[in-house]
Amino acid sequence: ILSENIDEKVLFSGDGGDEIFTGYDKYRSIYLLNLLSKFNIFSNLGTNFKNKNLKRLSIKTSRDMFLSFSEQNMSKNQDYVYKNYQTVDTNDLDKVLNHSKSITNEPRLANVMLHEIDTWLQNDILLRNDKIYANSGIEVRVPFLDKNIIEKYLMINEFHKYGPFFKYKNLLKKFFSKETKHSMKSKSGFNSPFASWLRVELFRFANEILDKNYYDSSEFLNLNECKNLLKQHKNNYINPFLIWSLITLQVFLKKNKF
Repeated sequence: ILSENIDEKVLFSGDGGDEIFTGYDKYRSIYLLNLLSKFNIFSNLGTNFKNKNLKRLSIKTSRDMFLSFSEQNMSKNQDYVYKNYQTVDTNDLDKVLNHSKSITNEPRLANVMLHEIDTWLQNDILLRNDKIYANSGIEVRVPFLDKNIIEKYLMINEFHKYGPFFKYKNLLKKFFSKETKHSMKSKSGFNSPFASWLRVELFRFANEILDKNYYDSSEFLNLNECKNLLKQHKNNYINPFLIWSLITLQVFLKKNKF
């Protein structure tokens, strides 16, 4: 909608600002985990923790730390809704973690962020934006992803990234403090409200999609369990990521006649 209602043909985009200057909650978590791991207080207690953050204290490589924070769709329900479900072997992920697959050193924040740039940023965010804007004849430039900016600021010391008060995008805000002093407004995330949609506006639509009458995908999905998961979500908020993935998969299977 935005791309269809602007006249300019070349735009600047802020993509990359979060990935270079620590704009995500998980980056702060990784930084704190790095600090705690230096005290080594859990090293003699083994790794059989139930708490996922305590488990992360024993992670030895940046790749494994990145993967640990990438499991958005993990759910105890997926074994029931997917047929013949199996997790991807981490050894196979070398095919996905392309340029950064050789980075297996300590799981410090900057190394984890490099994996983010190599996967999520270029294969999702930039690809999606390019398609959206190019469809309206608009070229988008991403100045935060300038080679010199990445090389200079991505690997900078984590303390300088956040400062003493753990501020998001601390360096970026310091650089432009004069320019933004009188114009800075609070920012809210630009997320799709599909969790609430699935409860009300899209509940009937989703229920129809996850049905054999729409498409019989019983070779791949347990559709009764999928619909049960949707009903549970309507009454009690549970893993909307998984439900949304099931809906899009069902549409994909029908469209491509699997």
